[in-house]
Amino acid sequence: MKKRLSILLVEDSKISGENLKEILERRGNIVFLYHTNESVTQDLKDLGEGFIYDVAIIDRHLGRNYEGDDLMKDLKKRFPKRPIVCYSGLPINTKPKEAEGYLKKPIIRYDSVEETIREIIQRSKS
Repeated sequence: MKKRLSILLVEDSKISGENLKEILERRGNIVFLYHTNESVTQDLKDLGEGFIYDVAIIDRHLGRNYEGDDLMKDLKKRFPKRPIVCYSGLPINTKPKEAEGYLKKPIIRYDSVEETIREIIQRSKS
């Protein structure tokens, strides 16, 4: 039996975020969905080390003055051993160095998303 994943998902598009959350939860995972960087950073301040997740999936373009790249840097600084997956429509060669993996938008094959995330987690441990 696969371990249930705890996933931090930050996606400013409510539709895309809800779709990805639903797919991952249907497979037994726990997903913490945020639509703004402000809400994530507030919970990080409030919960500190109690902000527990196995992997973060971060949209590269969150808008306003604080982009997904900034959030990835903050998370990597705070939780260096927790893998980050960049979620973007940009080419993979633009993936920020803080991200161990990449999911291309739009996701066409939702059935492969969890396997991709598990591979990224496994690679980050080695």
